[in-house]
Amino acid sequence: MNLKINDESLLATLVSETYQCVDEKEENSSNLSAYFESRMSSEVEGSNSDHFLEDKLLRSNVSFSCMSYFLETSSFHFDLKGESYTCPRNWGEFERVFSEMNDTEYKIFEYFNEDYLLNEIFKSSIDYEYETIAFCRNGESYIIFMPKENVEILNWLKKYCESSEKAA
Repeated sequence: MNLKINDESLLATLVSETYQCVDEKEENSSNLSAYFESRMSSEVEGSNSDHFLEDKLLRSNVSFSCMSYFLETSSFHFDLKGESYTCPRNWGEFERVFSEMNDTEYKIFEYFNEDYLLNEIFKSSIDYEYETIAFCRNGESYIIFMPKENVEILNWLKKYCESSEKAA
């Protein structure tokens, strides 16, 4: 019987501490189940991205998007400047991205789909001269609009790939 009281006390303490850790400004802070479900879904949505890479690209004012692959439609989907795009897996070099994206080594596809006029499609969304690059590893894939005048970012990306491969 004493064991049950200790268990209840421990649970009460854990619940109390959990409520204290939950940000009171959170919408679901009064409902722990909803709170943790929303936290879990936001972590799952963000888990398929490389935050270090994204931070570098954002700080460098480089337009990019994380591409999601949908098995049901055999296509890549990404958003760019408020527009949604879906590209079939078998369209140009998307096939190569698909075949390489689950590899453990980073792959960079420079001049991505240049032969298929991909640059023309996004010209109205990107306000600088760019080269389209695809980048993938471990199920992550990105489409990056690398400024033509800034080779430093591309060099950084290549070094990032090399350093990540050595660390793996």
